Amino acid sequence: MDSVVTDPPYEIGFMNRGFDRTGIAFDVDLWRGILRVLKPGGHVAAFAASRTYHRLAGAIEDAGFEIRDQIDWVYASGMPHGSDAAILIDRERREDLEPTRRVCRFIRAAMDAKGLASKDLASAFDCNPRLIDHWATEGRLGCESVSRAAQWSRLKTLLDLDDAMDGEVERLNARKGQPSDTFKQLPVIGEHASETGGVPGERFQAHDNLIREPSDTAKPFKGWYSQLKPAHEPICLARKPLDGNLARNLLEYGTGALHIDACRVPFRNMADEAESKGKNQHGRFGSGPRDNHVYGADKADRADYTAEARFAPNMLFDQSAAKALDRQSGVTVSRKGKPRASTKPGDGWGMTHTGAEYDDMGGASRFYPVFRYCSKASPSERPKVDGILHPTVKPVELMRWLVRLITPEGGLVLEPFAGSGTTLEACLLEHMQCTASELDPDYIKLIHARLSKPIQNELF
Repeated sequence: MDSVVTDPPYEIGFMNRGFDRTGIAFDVDLWRGILRVLKPGGHVAAFAASRTYHRLAGAIEDAGFEIRDQIDWVYASGMPHGSDAAILIDRERREDLEPTRRVCRFIRAAMDAKGLASKDLASAFDCNPRLIDHWATEGRLGCESVSRAAQWSRLKTLLDLDDAMDGEVERLNARKGQPSDTFKQLPVIGEHASETGGVPGERFQAHDNLIREPSDTAKPFKGWYSQLKPAHEPICLARKPLDGNLARNLLEYGTGALHIDACRVPFRNMADEAESKGKNQHGRFGSGPRDNHVYGADKADRADYTAEARFAPNMLFDQSAAKALDRQSGVTVSRKGKPRASTKPGDGWGMTHTGAEYDDMGGASRFYPVFRYCSKASPSERPKVDGILHPTVKPVELMRWLVRLITPEGGLVLEPFAGSGTTLEACLLEHMQCTASELDPDYIKLIHARLSKPIQNELF
């Protein structure tokens, strides 16, 4: 394998989906297996959630990879998922708290009588032992929960429980997902413009579209939420250790470096290109080596700026995020028409007046890869088969950029978490080979649908 471009589970239980809470992305043995099949110097580009990135990067590093960088995919299309603290307080079914605790104590007493711990029961439910802790919690207030009907029946068999709590468990299950009795009585002060949120049958689903006045208990927490709006996803860039130095590794395996020229940031227009190429004409003006009080003096004379596009950075923007950045930065001018005041080296970078002054202007986003407009995947990029959709699809252009960055021309890419097949499509468009795996048979259907459609390779 020449490279790995993958979008593994974020392990945050997204939309209560089972695939996103297995822990596989943090499994060091998984990444050791990937390390084994990669060529020396082969790179990995793996997506992660902002709050679990450290676990992913730690597992990759512990497997033997070198962490080389973190690429940030920044977008403005993320939906706020944080919960309104005031609404949570008013919706909390405090009247059900003590009955729930009674059921938990009932289960815990039966477990203690049999000498069983949560881990002993977890295998019977194919779940994490922490779920059993919630059903039989003791002393950890706020963690109490009641098992569903089928789970309760299984618990009764395993623990030889009598029928004393059957009625209470049935009643509490019927109230799941319902707000408190007092919440329904709060004054209605408005109505949301949009339809009720959530997916029928899923964990998160609104029950009406009404806006209610917070209670006196909840008012101190009005304006407080549980989390920030998501606006970036980190990508862990790692590399298998080289076989010798980089030059020898490249000659032997073709891997170890990044294909920067294939991922440069195009100039916005001819004027932008002219200004950018005219800003560093150090060779023409005989600027000589740069003297720098931080890094020391360069040995070689500085050359003119002749690149056909800007150097690829470790931050990627979508169109909306780029526009927001430009609104904040305004049109920036790099000393346009104003020579530097001093002809002597200063502290820090030690720049001097040379006659080759910066002369470009525009919004700050011109320095980042915005030309690809990596917004969240559009509906046209989300295959649907028999009502099945994948909830975390990445844009094809974003995956193409990553494939080009770390894969030699015509190389073989590994995607261990294929999902709906975005990486596979990206490899086809970039004329790369790809070996992919996917555990869920429903998502295999999405991959077939994606790869069965006509694929057009657009120039950009």
